[in-house]
Amino acid sequence: MFPLSILSYVKIGFAILLLSGCFYGYIEHNRFQIYKAEIQSIAEKQIAENQAKIKEQDLINKASKETYEAKLSALKSYYGGLNIRILAKTFS
Repeated sequence: MFPLSILSYVKIGFAILLLSGCFYGYIEHNRFQIYKAEIQSIAEKQIAENQAKIKEQDLINKASKETYEAKLSALKSYYGGLNIRILAKTFS
């Protein structure tokens, strides 16, 4: 009825199963490599965007510090070196 023995058909089926598993693994590996490349490009874009925001925030902080120091020196020059502790004692 069958030209080959049952063991031969089992071996052939196992070989086909093994080859299809290897082929599936190869396809999935390629898909994973494409996914990793996409994630890497997205990460690089995000890093560049973060660095731009850091530079922008540093400029804002520098401007705020300069404004604060300018107003503080204006206050100091307006009050002409009055000692705050002396003023505090006179009002308490």
